[in-house]
Amino acid sequence: MNEPKVLFVAFDACDAGLIQELARDGHCPNLAKLLVEGAVVDTVAPYGTYVGASWMTISTGADVGTHRYWNWVEVDPDTYKLRQTTPRESRRAPFWQHVSDSGRRVCAFDVPHADIPKELNGLLLKEWGCHDRHFGTESYPAALLDEINAIAGPHPIGCQSGPHGAEQFAPCDSTHRAGIHRTLDENKQLLTQLLDGVEAKRKASLSLLDREPWDLFMTVLGESHCVGHQMWHLHDAGHPRHDADVRAAIGDPVVQVYSRLDASLGEHLARAGEDTTVWLQFNHGMGPHYDGEHLLDTVLLRIDEASRGPRSVVAQARAAVQSRIEGLIAAAYRRFLNWNPRPAPRPDRRFFQIPGNTAVGAIRLSVVGRESQGLVEPGAHYDAVCEEIKRALLDLRNVETGRPAVHAVIRSESVLERSLDDGLPDLFVEWNREAPISRVASPLIGEVSIRYLKHRTGDHNDRGLAIVKGPGIRPGRRTEPMSLVDVAPTLCAIVGAPLTATDGVVHPDLLTEVER
Repeated sequence: MNEPKVLFVAFDACDAGLIQELARDGHCPNLAKLLVEGAVVDTVAPYGTYVGASWMTISTGADVGTHRYWNWVEVDPDTYKLRQTTPRESRRAPFWQHVSDSGRRVCAFDVPHADIPKELNGLLLKEWGCHDRHFGTESYPAALLDEINAIAGPHPIGCQSGPHGAEQFAPCDSTHRAGIHRTLDENKQLLTQLLDGVEAKRKASLSLLDREPWDLFMTVLGESHCVGHQMWHLHDAGHPRHDADVRAAIGDPVVQVYSRLDASLGEHLARAGEDTTVWLQFNHGMGPHYDGEHLLDTVLLRIDEASRGPRSVVAQARAAVQSRIEGLIAAAYRRFLNWNPRPAPRPDRRFFQIPGNTAVGAIRLSVVGRESQGLVEPGAHYDAVCEEIKRALLDLRNVETGRPAVHAVIRSESVLERSLDDGLPDLFVEWNREAPISRVASPLIGEVSIRYLKHRTGDHNDRGLAIVKGPGIRPGRRTEPMSLVDVAPTLCAIVGAPLTATDGVVHPDLLTEVER
């Protein structure tokens, strides 16, 4: 009997609902075929942290409270300054290292947030064509990068250097964008490079796949992530920034990229032998960038001030001046800047926003014994402040719709493992994302009006999908969703290298009868 083999393909941040619609409409025939022949299971990314944490959760088989890589920045509890985090702080090794250590041959191509291993029984290429950059494009062994570039050329977007010397960045944020928003010509150029990137990734990935009969081959296609963030408004006719003229000139960029990715998937599937299990992963979804992240910290500051007693005449005047200044700065921002000023963590505030995760807001309290100048006592006082914040946020109304601006406020310990030394939020804010949020109001804080002005028009949601096809795996849709923490142990079980260091479980309905 041949050793089991796995071909893992992922479309990073590709919206599973949309691409399934495209499959039904004939735009993605390879996905349509796989949906019929494979086991189909909905997946759920880690709550509140899925922008960066979803891939670290898939890679390690650990939940966010274990691997700790939940966001781009954290608040330093000593200085109250924001510090950048990196994937190298993860407290759990990737599962492909375990598969390699078990003697199996492994190739990992562009898995987001991966790093170069000290040793690997196989090949690894990182940050070549993926959305997120940390420490630059590298390979194991080092000579592999030159070989791939000779075959496919450097990826037209993913291999770019950081703007202004930035180390951690998303290349497509600045590609073909001179101002705050792209012109028609800049949108054309970006779309062309994204489609060229799909082709370059196809060549590079297939060249690696064809090198040998891998026990585990992983390839992640990142252009879906970029097109979702940068061009969702051209796909979505109901988006407030939708431009019908640009759409008529270049077509639907999201559909074009998704269709090209489907064609690349088809070529990968054609290479898979009958003894190979194919795993197609959509790690989380994408939709319009409707949230109140850009005004959250201003709201929190107002809540903190209001709860400390009636505002003085001076405080009221300051709030009025601040509101006027915000309007003037926003106008200047629209003309010249790509910057949105807001309050920041500081020792005289009981709570503040941790910026970075734009899909779900994050709040950190200044706790006595944890932060250097803590103001909130652990225990009953902490509980009371959390409840105070929750009530105030749930009372907010989206002025332009009359609907609640916040759907839920969640204590993080209810969804994450916590410890005293973690940098995790204390509260998550789940926005009501049915419409844009530019003006919020409540009797407690009055009105806060700050328009979202940045260039990203699409953002994430936590819904994903896995499709698994292989010998002995029953086709059909599964009724229970799967947490992303279960992906690594299930893949390792399929490839014949059971993973013991995991917070997840093996999904029994994605195994063969023999494996079960």
